[in-house]
Order: sequence, then C-alpha cells, then structure tokens
Amino acid sequence: MSLVVERGEAMQVAVQNPEGTMAAVLGPGRHRRRRGMHSRRRFLVWVANYNAPGQVVIAGAPDAVAAAGEEAKERGAKRATGLEVSGAFHTPFMAPARDRLGEAIDATDIRPPEGVVVANVDATAHENPATWRAMMNAQLCSPVRWSQSLATLDAAGFTTFVELGPGSVLTGLVKRTIKGATRLTVNTPDHLDALLDALAAPVETETDGADAVEGEHLFATDRMVVSPATGVFTPATDVGLGQVVLAGALLGHIGATEIRSPFSGEFMGWLAVENERVTASKPSPGSAFSSWTRPAKSIPTEKRPRRPSQTMDTSTSRVVLVTGGNRGIGLACAQAFAKAGHRVAVTCRGEAPTELAEAGILAVSCDVTDTEQVNSAFVTVEEHFGPVEVLVANAGVTRDGLVLRMSDTDFTDVVDTNLTGAFRVARRAVKGMMRGRWGRIILVSSLAGRVGQTGQANYSASKAGLVGLGRSLAKEFASRNVTVNVVAPGPIVTDMLAALTDDQQATYAEAVPLGRLGQVHEIAAAVTFLASEDAGYVTGAVPTCRRRAVHGLRAHRL
Repeated sequence: MSLVVERGEAMQVAVQNPEGTMAAVLGPGRHRRRRGMHSRRRFLVWVANYNAPGQVVIAGAPDAVAAAGEEAKERGAKRATGLEVSGAFHTPFMAPARDRLGEAIDATDIRPPEGVVVANVDATAHENPATWRAMMNAQLCSPVRWSQSLATLDAAGFTTFVELGPGSVLTGLVKRTIKGATRLTVNTPDHLDALLDALAAPVETETDGADAVEGEHLFATDRMVVSPATGVFTPATDVGLGQVVLAGALLGHIGATEIRSPFSGEFMGWLAVENERVTASKPSPGSAFSSWTRPAKSIPTEKRPRRPSQTMDTSTSRVVLVTGGNRGIGLACAQAFAKAGHRVAVTCRGEAPTELAEAGILAVSCDVTDTEQVNSAFVTVEEHFGPVEVLVANAGVTRDGLVLRMSDTDFTDVVDTNLTGAFRVARRAVKGMMRGRWGRIILVSSLAGRVGQTGQANYSASKAGLVGLGRSLAKEFASRNVTVNVVAPGPIVTDMLAALTDDQQATYAEAVPLGRLGQVHEIAAAVTFLASEDAGYVTGAVPTCRRRAVHGLRAHRL
C-alpha cells in the first residue's frame, strides 16, 4: 500500500510540468488507428492505453491531443472524447516520477508470484522479482497493453475475470476483447456472494471431455415458491425435509388458498413459520427446493451428492472427513462420527488400522503436504459418499528439539504438515460446503500453540497458526453457513505422549485443573459437538484447557 501511495504522489508531481491530457478514441481497426497516432508523434502524442479492439486512449500535450483526435476521425474513428484527467499518464511526460518511484520500488520486498501474473507493460507473465521491479517502473511511461494482456490470459486458459472496486469499466473491456468470458464485478456484498458462488463451481475433471454431453453431470438449483395470497400460513403436515415433491403437490395453505408446487424437487425447508401472516407474491411463505436433474448416465443414486440444508434434522447423516484419522485423537473422532451414523472417511500416510474397516470407515491414503494427493483424496471420498460436509483437520507431526539444534527442515516439515496441510484440506473442502450452504470445519490445535513449549518451537508455532487460520476462515465463510472452530487439547493420552517418561507425564497431569491427563474420547466429544446442528451459532471459537484455568466454548457472532 505504501508503494501505491508513493506512486500516486510521484505522478502528481510529474503532472505539474509539462501540462498534459488524455482522450479516448473509438472506431477504426487497430492497424489504421496505430498508423494515425504515429503520424502525430512530432506533436507529443502517444497511445497510452490499448483498451480493447476499436478503443485506445491517447495522451500528450493538450493541443496535440486535440489535433490527433481530429485526424483520427478523418481516418475513420467514430469519435474522440477528452478525458477529465490531470496529466498525460503512461507517456514520457511521467519521466520525472520514475526516479522517485524507482527508489521506493528498490526498498520494497517483491517476491515471486504464486500464480500467473501478467504485466500490462508487455502483456507477458513474469516471475523474476528483478523483472517486476523494472516493469513497475517502466509502466509510468509505457502504454497499458490491456487488450494484449487479456489475450495472453485467454491463451493461458483463463475464462473468469473479476473486477474489484467501484465501476465495471475493466470487465466491460473484457466483454469487448474475449467472447464468452465470465465477467464479475465486486463492489457490494451481493457481488461478493456471486463471486463465492462462481468460485465454488465444480471444477472440470479429467473424465470431462469431448465425449461428455450435456446431461451427464448432476445439476442442482434452488427454487422458491411464493405466496399466492395474503393471509395466515399453514404448512402441510405430510411434507418433510429432504422429501421428493412432485409438481402439483400440496405444500400448505394461505388462509383457504392452496399452495401447490409448480415443479418437482427435493424439499429443503420453509421460509416462514406456522401461523405467520404473509403477503401475496412474497417469498417468505414459500418453500425452498433443491431441484435435481439426473439423466440415465449421471451419478448412481447411492453416490449422488446430497445438497444439505441448514434446517436439516439433527439426525441427518453427514459426510465426514478426518485427516490423520488412523490413530489417537483422529481415530477417536472418526469412530465417534461413525457411531453416530455419519458416513466417515479418514486420511492416513501409513497402514490403516483394522478398527476403521470394522466401523465401516473409508481409509484413503493421503499426504497433506501434497496438494495433488489432497485433491485425489477428496475425489475418492466424493465418489463414495458425496461432498464433504464436515472436515476435521487433525493430521500432525512432531520434530522436537531445542532451537539451537533444530534444522530448517525440522521446522518447515512440521509447519507444512500441521498448518499448511490444514489450509490445503480446508481450501478443498469449503468449495462443496459453499455450494451446499452448510459446513463444519474443525481444526485440531494444541495447548502448546497457546502457551508454547520448550523443545517444540516448530510444533507450537504450527499449532498457534491454526488459531489465526481458523478465525480467518470463520469470518470468510460465515455468510455461507459454514462454521470454523479450533480445538486446543491439553495433554492427552496418545502415542505422542507415550514417548515421554512417567515423571514427565505426571508433571503434565499436575498442570491440569482436573489433575489427570485427558482421553481421546473426550476430545472427540468436543469435536462432534462442534460439527452438530446445535453448534450452528459457534464459529471462530477455540475451546481449550489451560494450566490453572479452564476456557470453554464461546459463541462468536461474525
């Protein structure tokens, strides 16, 4: 942000001398327009923006810009319109600002981008920070090659373009440049919801290709029945949540007027309560549906993803994924969910214990430090059960040692598994949760993340990071009815604790208010509660047991 401010201040100084202006030229083909502008360069006019086919912005001295606009119209341009700007930006007129901006750029830490970033100076993607420094400085005096940059992104396979901030000028240029591109603007809360829906759209898989035809996939859409009259609403007693309703089915009454469904679908819930007085043509008395289209070649019934509702009964069977679920707290959580009737899968790097198969739990091999393995694990779970609705991010490792003896690898391996691994699985899980508008994410942290622990700087740092991650995710996805909480157990009887001496274990037990070590089933009970309907108002919470003090659940309104 400081670099943006410095750039703006430097440009404001540069516009004072010489005086400059800009104008938009609309009309002829690119070749003719460029030739027209070239003939005026002796009059200090340059192309400042290549906005879209048939649209450029020229800049330079005011009289020269006016003359160039007239010549452009003589050569076939539809019009040349002056812009209300304070200077001739993206031209050599901005040269006085380059030195000042260059110093600010040199003082800024610029890192290689994690994705594709295209410079609008040369319409090329770059990774080298040194190249980006040069591009950022050159952009002051060079034209903005917006249409060429869009062409580069289009050729790279990008299909969705999002404009952040007021207005929709840039997405309008996308429409003129790339036919069929998806364009989104985000400048209101409603726009943000539309963006989240778009980002949550199903990703095309390797099985989707030229042989696939419309109708081979499963589609779900929300529909709503509105009130046909004004009066007191009474729902039908034989319509239940999740029930398939046929077109014409009686849903209830508004006074003496019948409410009948105009379409078939899966009943998702009432938007009004019994005996509520409603108004005609309002959605409040209607029912929300999930309407399924399932041709012959689509997903088999037993594997059909179910679109959940925030009003589902507490006995509803959910799809649960527990990472690191082959032992300790993870295994206890998986068994608790399975016992409650949920469809449960676990990930593990080693051999799955026999207890999983006995409990009907699906075991999937996955290393959470590998994004491809994470995606593959989710695909396997989705093929067996449907979209993941409850995620317990429990996978973790330790590499204990004093900091002076701890290697970089010992530190980064722990963080990559415990913290970044949780990020990877949460990022993958939340897409389906947003589509279903229901989800529970529980991150398993540790008391060490709150108080620190000698010899566990890496482990404590990774577990502390989960608290920040969880609370950030809670704020991002609260509007989609997805809750995110973090459990921070104290000393629990697991394989990790078994590696300590009896004296060390006794010391840990003495620090707990109850005077004993915790059991895995007690942590599983807290986790299953946070995944339940009853915990729908709890998000961003960190239930933990601290030394000499007990911290319980807190409901956060975000």
